[in-house]
Amino acid sequence: MSAITAGKEERLLRWATADYLSTAEVPQQPSDTSGLETVKGREYVVLRNINGILAVYHVRSDGTISELLTWPRELK
Repeated sequence: MSAITAGKEERLLRWATADYLSTAEVPQQPSDTSGLETVKGREYVVLRNINGILAVYHVRSDGTISELLTWPRELK
């Protein structure tokens, strides 16, 4: 992974984690299994822990993120 991609992933993970922890009713701590994933050409930030997926955020073309209520089943 290039430094640019690693920096982008780190930034997106920070944003998604901060949003998740501030909005979830009973937030759980995301683990290091969380990360940036691509499905059918679209990028997603997937927050996970030992219990599974906590939240999924779509990465928009302008570089911002938006939380999804449902997500592609390819994300496991």
